[in-house]
Amino acid sequence: MTSSSSLSSPTKSIILATAPKLTSLLSAIGSSLILFKVVCSPKNRSQTMHRIMACISLVDILTSSAMFLGSIMIPRGTPSWFGDGTQPIFWAVGTKRTCDMAGYLGQLQVGGVLFNASLATYYLLTVYYGWNDVKLKKVEWLFYVIPFGYALATSTFAAATNMYGHVEWTCWILPEALFDDGLELTNIQRHFQMIQWLFLFGVVWLCILYVSIIFALLYKKMKRLERRMNRYSIYSVNVSRVSCEFQSSVASQVIAQEGEGELDDSTGSAARAVARMKFERAGSFETDSNVSNPVTDRQPQFSDALSNG
Repeated sequence: MTSSSSLSSPTKSIILATAPKLTSLLSAIGSSLILFKVVCSPKNRSQTMHRIMACISLVDILTSSAMFLGSIMIPRGTPSWFGDGTQPIFWAVGTKRTCDMAGYLGQLQVGGVLFNASLATYYLLTVYYGWNDVKLKKVEWLFYVIPFGYALATSTFAAATNMYGHVEWTCWILPEALFDDGLELTNIQRHFQMIQWLFLFGVVWLCILYVSIIFALLYKKMKRLERRMNRYSIYSVNVSRVSCEFQSSVASQVIAQEGEGELDDSTGSAARAVARMKFERAGSFETDSNVSNPVTDRQPQFSDALSNG
């Protein structure tokens, strides 16, 4: 097919061939930056969460590359679904081999979905159940083996059974025999729709449900912790307020005693200094929410001043 024929591609085909290139390029750049930040930092490499993020980024780079190439990997001259049967897919200049390669990389995207489930599981174990690093190390290998294993196994199976074919903008699980009267579907290829669901669609929906349940549990736990902290904060403020009022009252009595001559000069000076400190403390309480507990802060000094008398 000549280049002039590519210019006669249907408008929808042109849009579907060009639109994913910008989004996939941005996705690949962002994932590359995340991967670089994790790999180049010993601190990030030592943390499970960042290692999972590095794997998500790696898978996204591979699948975004396949999406960026898009219709370029489709065999040259392949008719567009939106044309009259003779108009080719826009920018389709590849071969059957390149289409299989794009389909293989495209199927790896299921690994990214499963890695997101691994990350959600990490949050569940560490935040909800309170697992420490030692306990987490025993199961961390599952966070990587399951996503990579499933992605590689399904991609390889589809390639081995010749399941890859073209859609309008890329290649994925869609047997070529569906569009070629000269080819006959095998028994496995006849179940391509079920395979699509088992290999990707079904996995995506299960992971969405799984992650949603985990984050609902985490939300409920965080709300419970927030309520507990609020109750403790109110209790702490009330205790501090009562303590300040009590100590101010006692300090007032000390000043009154000193004024009536019930305390000698040395004891009265010490008591007056402590009492002044109590008044200042009580006056600043309303404007300082981060003050320490006056019971533990000032009471020993006040007792010492009285005992010295």
